[in-house]
Order: sequence, then structure tokens, then C-alpha cells
Amino acid sequence: MLRRMTMLVLAVMALPWAAQAGDELSPYLALGNLSAPIEQAADQVAAAAQGAGLTVVGRYHPGGDAALEVVVVTAPAWQQVAKNDPLRGFAAVLKVGLKAQGEKIAVSALNPEYLMRAYLQEDFAAQSQAVAKPGQALVHALSDLTGAGAQPFGGAVDNDDLADYHYMFAMPYFEDVVDLATFPSLRQGIETVRRNLAAGSGKTQTVFEVALPDGGALFGVGLLDPEAGESHFLPIIGSDHVAAMPYDLLVTQYKGKARALMLHGL
Repeated sequence: MLRRMTMLVLAVMALPWAAQAGDELSPYLALGNLSAPIEQAADQVAAAAQGAGLTVVGRYHPGGDAALEVVVVTAPAWQQVAKNDPLRGFAAVLKVGLKAQGEKIAVSALNPEYLMRAYLQEDFAAQSQAVAKPGQALVHALSDLTGAGAQPFGGAVDNDDLADYHYMFAMPYFEDVVDLATFPSLRQGIETVRRNLAAGSGKTQTVFEVALPDGGALFGVGLLDPEAGESHFLPIIGSDHVAAMPYDLLVTQYKGKARALMLHGL
């Protein structure tokens, strides 16, 4: 259970965009409501994302809850940040959450700038223009779709502090990843993860897979265990944070070996 729970990491803390030095950033953006059944609303979100130039790589209902859905998107600029640092493969995707609230569907997303500042650390300034464009395009497209502006929520961190961000004193930093397994090669690692997810090993499911320029891959892992999975902990962290799902598992070359890595959770 601890291993699965530790996969929550930055997802529970995550994201806003285009702030000035000294400003605070929140991990999530509330992006308004849609008046449609959740599947149709997710279709509209996916179409808006694609129209903004992003690629939809996965959709699912966290915890099997029909009132919740996540749409996962990627962009080449986000995938490319892994070229200079393998851990930055975690930055390859962004997640949009949908939550049924009566006759409305609330739309939210992880805040792109928050995540990119945390992932890119000291290199954010040099790469900010390239990585900002897909996130800005997505937020604008979803705001146009709902007719509402982006409202940050989920707490706030000074944007200058995100490069060294950890949840609290004595807890792990971003680069203190959990090493799940080592493999003879990246290909064998990716094939092993694919096979285990396809078999539902550990009561898991594949939500997405994104190939990375270093030959690795980022997987989105749905956790189906009723005692330790999403249906258990989402009510605890709050379903308003559904855009944190699914957990990410990164297969990459790190410290001289092909490894499966995840971020520490809370």
C-alpha cells in the first residue's frame, strides 16, 4: 500500500501560468462548468485540447467512479524536456479533471506553470517560452469552452520556491525518486511494465503511455485496489483534486541503469 500511495507526489500539490517573480502559484486551476453528461463533457474537453494543438493520450474514470473522469494530454515541447534530464519525463503530460456536480460538470486541470517550474527547476527560465505555449493554449481553449476564466485553487507556493519544492520539512524533494525496478534495457523495462499493466498486476490498469525522446516512456497507472487504490484515497484527498490522477510511472535511463521510477507521495 505504501508503494502505491507514494505515487501521489506532485500530483496532489500541482499548478497556474505566466506569473512574475515573487508571485504565488497554485497547483490546480478551476476552469468552469459544462452542461452535459460527463462522457459528452469529456468529449468536448478532448476536442478542445486537440483543437489547441495537444494530443489526447488517455481517458478514464478514477476509482471506477462514473461521476469522475480524467482526460490526459501531451505536447512535443513537454516530451522534449526529458532530453537533458531523464527525471523530467514526468513533465510529459497534463491532466484535466471532470467532476459531476448535479446537472453541471466542473472542469479543472493541473496548473501548467506550477508543474513546469517544479520539474524544470533552475532551467525553467531558459525553457519557459517553449513549454508555456501548450499549457497556455490548453487553458485558453478550456476557458473558451466553458465561458469561464481560470481560478487557481489548492493552496499556493511562491513561484521562486518551486525549484526546491518539497511538501514539508524533512520530506523528499522532486529528485528523490522511488526506484521500483531495474532492467537490462529500456526496451525490456517498457515491455515489462506494459505486460504487467495489461495483466492487471497489483490491481492496476494502463491509462496512457507516452514515448520519450530518450527511449523511455511515461505510463499513467490507474489503481483499482478497493483498499489502497483511488476509490479509497480520492475521498480522503478530495475529488476536487481529480486532475491529479492517474499516478505516473517513468521508465528511463537513470544513474547508469534502465529503471522504473515514481515520485514520492505525501
